[in-house]
Amino acid sequence: MYRIGKIIKTHGIKGEVKVAKIGDFERLIPGKVIYFYDNKTKVNLTIETVRMQQQIYLVKFKEYNSLTEVEKIKGIDLFTDEDPNLLEDEFTHQMLIGMDVITIDNINVGKVVDVLSLPSQDILVIKGEKPKEILVPFLKEFIVKVEDKIIIKVIEGML
Repeated sequence: MYRIGKIIKTHGIKGEVKVAKIGDFERLIPGKVIYFYDNKTKVNLTIETVRMQQQIYLVKFKEYNSLTEVEKIKGIDLFTDEDPNLLEDEFTHQMLIGMDVITIDNINVGKVVDVLSLPSQDILVIKGEKPKEILVPFLKEFIVKVEDKIIIKVIEGML
């Protein structure tokens, strides 16, 4: 199960919603079936149309045709079970969450607890022994290697 987006608000009167995409993989494609959970019940959605408006996707689902209908699904997370086609140095957020993070000097930093998707890059949220979370951009300048753990290059002030 991969979280691929969140419905942030409605758009217009014909049942379109604004979706904030999560992750770098294109999953919002017309004809694809994705889903959400309503009280632990899986509810399928068929993507009818997708268009961009700045950094937000405007999506119309076949199952919803009016503003009144989509009001009920505002704020929900969207999921897919379809694995993305990954290149050698690509990772899903789910693959990174839970991984141990160490420095190139073999110092334990903590575990990845979340990955934030920003327009410019993803940010690893790492929880270590300190109460404060550590944020590390997922860029080649900081990420040395990702295998069974993540090895990072630390700069002054990062930790």
